[in-house]
Amino acid sequence: MAEYTDKLDFEVVKRPIKVQMGPDKIITCTKKIAIVNDKTDEILSFMTPNYRLFTNQEFMALTEQIGNTLGLELDHYASHKGGKKVLSAFKQTDSEFNLLGHTFTNHIILFDSRDGSKKLSIGGNGVLHRCQNMFTSTDVHFSVNHSFKLDEMLAEFQVALEMFGIQQRDRLQRLEKLADIKISQEQVFDFIANWVGLDKKQVKALALGKNLDGISTRKSNIVEGLSESWRKESKDLGANGFGLWNMTTDYFSNNRDKGDTDLLFGDFGRKEKETIQFAEALAF
Repeated sequence: MAEYTDKLDFEVVKRPIKVQMGPDKIITCTKKIAIVNDKTDEILSFMTPNYRLFTNQEFMALTEQIGNTLGLELDHYASHKGGKKVLSAFKQTDSEFNLLGHTFTNHIILFDSRDGSKKLSIGGNGVLHRCQNMFTSTDVHFSVNHSFKLDEMLAEFQVALEMFGIQQRDRLQRLEKLADIKISQEQVFDFIANWVGLDKKQVKALALGKNLDGISTRKSNIVEGLSESWRKESKDLGANGFGLWNMTTDYFSNNRDKGDTDLLFGDFGRKEKETIQFAEALAF
């Protein structure tokens, strides 16, 4: 779960890995070190000794520099999985768009990982005002290695933010085209079946409220949640690709207790992308 704070009140540090080989023999690992949360002593990851750890103090300093330079006010910090990943989210939006008659705003988020899964990156957390559906895209994040100095990172981010806005507008044009792609109920069942790894007939039965033996509660809940999201979104937006995309954003935004951290670091961006690609493939 994500923890939201006004500052990161712990630090991440490197510690050697020592192994007790006997009563009087301790050896130190030379190929790996531990990245540790110094407040909880929890091991966050194992990295090579030359790994350039970007500390919480550096992360907060960079967040402040970005906010001051771009005129953005910090909303909150968040740590994920004990500090393996952290983010800072700003209050103001960097841009506001119109998407098929609906207002969409994009919020700047800075994030980083301490387990090698993500570089220090800037991303966007978007919100559709019609329903407060939240979404992100794994395609528009800008990342830098930890070896950069703070002033160099800031200069890179300023350039990248301009490209970020261009990419965002291009992406919204792509989303607008989804409204012209008709989606049948059977195609929705196909999509959900691929999502949960079930047969299409099983998905259809579950969506119609039938109980099936041998289906896990988790998969049943996903099918039911997505089906309900499709009923709601297709009624409002039509049985088209745009409605299908909103089915996914509705499911992740409202049917699951997820915060900004999970949306960026979890499987949301991948599922959102898969939804768009599924709908686009039906146009050919």
